[in-house]
Amino acid sequence: MTSQNAVSIKTGPRGLPIIVINTLCLFTICYSPLLRYLLYSPWVDEQFPTFYLIAIYLWGITLALSLCSAVGSLFACMLPKLRGKALVWLVGSFAVICSYLITSVLSLYVEEYAWERAANRGQILIDAIDHYIVSSCCPPKSLNDLVPSYLSDIPTTGMSAFPNYHYQANPRTQGDKVPWEIRINLSWPIKGSSRYLYYWPTQVYPKDNKGQLRGTAIKRWIFTEDGI
Repeated sequence: MTSQNAVSIKTGPRGLPIIVINTLCLFTICYSPLLRYLLYSPWVDEQFPTFYLIAIYLWGITLALSLCSAVGSLFACMLPKLRGKALVWLVGSFAVICSYLITSVLSLYVEEYAWERAANRGQILIDAIDHYIVSSCCPPKSLNDLVPSYLSDIPTTGMSAFPNYHYQANPRTQGDKVPWEIRINLSWPIKGSSRYLYYWPTQVYPKDNKGQLRGTAIKRWIFTEDGI
């Protein structure tokens, strides 16, 4: 009898909210990190960032619904007839919201790992430029000057959505003399987006008025969302 009741609770209407909540939590935790991993993987094309943004907007809508569910369940707990079910949905809503916090942290780790990997892949390019400067006493005008004497071909970032290293000799800077720079354009396909991963051979990156680095250090590179 006890066994039958247990089965009834798991499979019947009372068990349905628990199943839904567990599914939502698992989905929420996996959703953003997986998308972020695909975004910086070699398996997607340059149109994927658009799909990614749409998917993240939908993800945000789910979070909004979870917040609404939490508020609604909180009020429903005041009604004796609804209190039992409301408590289940209240706990479930907070569990989903906590899952969002967890997945946000995981997504940041996934993103920084991808940037570090791109920085490592770019080291062969940096070494080739240094060798060119030793031989020619000046930085190359373009990356094509490195082929084939210093590189067999120009490497890619390993991120199909953001595949290219962009090089500029004597870039415009904010008072710091930088002979050349390499950058990876990580901007979203929306107006006003400006996300870059920079490398300067001087390693002297701009700081704000408080003396803090204007960006996030990624090995010997810097990530910034407002340009440098």
